[in-house]
Amino acid sequence: MPTVDLLNMFEKVDFAVIFVTAYDEYALRALKLRAVDYLLKPINKLDLETAIQKAVELLPFIHSSEYQYPKNTSAGEVFVLNKYKNKHVMLNDILYIIADSSYSTIYCNNNKRHVTSKTLKDIEEILCNESYNFIRIHKSVIIHTKHMTSYKQKGDNLVVIMPNEEEFEVAQRKKAEIKHILSSLAKR
Repeated sequence: MPTVDLLNMFEKVDFAVIFVTAYDEYALRALKLRAVDYLLKPINKLDLETAIQKAVELLPFIHSSEYQYPKNTSAGEVFVLNKYKNKHVMLNDILYIIADSSYSTIYCNNNKRHVTSKTLKDIEEILCNESYNFIRIHKSVIIHTKHMTSYKQKGDNLVVIMPNEEEFEVAQRKKAEIKHILSSLAKR
């Protein structure tokens, strides 16, 4: 079992974790699980000192309940925008998310917008799962299906309509899959 999976065994990770390993393939998973740092062997002394200092500075915040990522993405949970500044948004408030280079803009009800340094791929890995509450319909768009008002065929294209009357075209390569998901959700 990868050491990263060990963190999933804890109900709450209220301690600082620094991974020191020779394997880089688990770095993204470790950081998503709130590791303070991920150091690759051979260890640079300055990198280790920096990681330890960062862990010490984060300890008061790590002990707070706001630091935890949701275990799953049910309706009442939050999406953490910035763990260091304690910025988050309720999942139910998210209408859709649009990629903007290495950033993403989260559009919420009440005309609120939040910019995060997470890429759309990172957000997809956190929010998009078999519940299909959030689905990526295009390389630059994730929608919250519970807020979608309708979808329609527009010529050859499938278009999703959101409550603020924003329309998003579904990528051609994903059209059949998304149409199937949306029709399944409509039957629930």
